[in-house]
Amino acid sequence: MTGLLVHGLAGDLAPGDWPALTAPELAAVVAAFPAAGTLLRVGRPSPRPQSAASAVTTTTGQWVVKRHAAAVRRPADLVPEHRFGEHLAAAGLPVPPWARTGDGATALGRDGWTYEVQRAGAGTDRYRDAASWEPYRDPADAAAAGGLLARLHAAAAELPEPARGPRLLSASAALLHCPDLVAAVAAWAAGHPPTARQLARRPWQDDLARSGAQPHAAAAAAVRGLPPLWGHHDWHGSNLLWAPDGAPRVTAVFDLGLADLGWAAYDIATALERACVGWLAPAPELRTDDAAALLAGYEEVRPLPGPERAAVAALLPVVHVEYALSELAYYGELLDSPVRAATAYERYLVGHLDWWARDPAGRRARAFLEAWAGAG
Repeated sequence: MTGLLVHGLAGDLAPGDWPALTAPELAAVVAAFPAAGTLLRVGRPSPRPQSAASAVTTTTGQWVVKRHAAAVRRPADLVPEHRFGEHLAAAGLPVPPWARTGDGATALGRDGWTYEVQRAGAGTDRYRDAASWEPYRDPADAAAAGGLLARLHAAAAELPEPARGPRLLSASAALLHCPDLVAAVAAWAAGHPPTARQLARRPWQDDLARSGAQPHAAAAAAVRGLPPLWGHHDWHGSNLLWAPDGAPRVTAVFDLGLADLGWAAYDIATALERACVGWLAPAPELRTDDAAALLAGYEEVRPLPGPERAAVAALLPVVHVEYALSELAYYGELLDSPVRAATAYERYLVGHLDWWARDPAGRRARAFLEAWAGAG
């Protein structure tokens, strides 16, 4: 851990997993990307976990430099998400461009790290100090986020990009291709040895089957036959920039680290699960005003047919499973933090499944989404 404070798993500030970027390091990285110019000033480091990032001012303007541990992201791992972002930008989405090295690459590997340099987006980082699972400030912001997500899906439908391969942190929707949750996780973990080692220490088959088996089977059936497309898979207020005058308008999209092939319904369900349930509250509840606003904003741009609506509702209880599994490996294996690995497993993997299946608030949330799905 480092002296830099970042968002912790409980919504608190905790020491960062990775050292902060230094001025000499930033200067050397910026120099490797000709379009980024020469470093002039270093801005505030990002409080977001799992990587290190800093805003910088150079002779060519404002940029954001992001550094990943190579065990989390290699340069080749960034290529598909950058290609996706460039496709969205070409379609008119506000995705800032990445600088390229002298060899034309958008990512740089150096000394066990992977770097990317992206033009700073226009707008205000309204949710900079909010954890990624905290809610929107009001339904108007949720509606704006929903509308832009619909535009993203319309553009993504034209992208013939295959699914990404295995990596340490992921949200690929791959588990949904098998209707048996325990079998799906076993097969997935076989290709992710760090996750397999962590699961071997826990009664995961019983824990997942208890609350996840039936919802997973229903979700797998609901997405069968839907057209696949790439999605953001991490859509929430703190991965967006906003109008500086406070208006509910998104001005930039960033952090495509979990983007992958899935379905529009999967991406919508992720957007609802990440930012419309008060997971950090003592008694989580679905914020129905925000959820309704996000869905209405989405459908103003891209109306959803009945099967997609039904899939959104079916996916909500299980859409987080793969990412929670990958966090288990990230904390338990890469960072060797048994306490945080236990939190990822007990609170975010098993706890979320139990909430949707057994908690009265979770059942109310499911009923709300099922009523919305049936109203279309």
